[in-house]
Amino acid sequence: MSMTSKSAVGPTITRDTLPDSLPALGGSRGMDVTGGMASKVEAMLALVDAHPGLGIRIFSGLEKGTLEALLAQPGRPIGTLVK
Repeated sequence: MSMTSKSAVGPTITRDTLPDSLPALGGSRGMDVTGGMASKVEAMLALVDAHPGLGIRIFSGLEKGTLEALLAQPGRPIGTLVK
């Protein structure tokens, strides 16, 4: 699932907005060890809870130049921000 700002998830996920985002995140779709995005976002929120001020970006690694753009300008509104 693409987690761009155009997705049904939206540009930001917080503890308060997580319930609204869960249907778009989904769970694991099969018998794999990676789980779905919902469990990953919940783990990210636990990190954010433990480290106030931390922000985590979820974005596609398939789009060339995205990682470089975020490293050069961390505040760019690319993907979904978990905070």
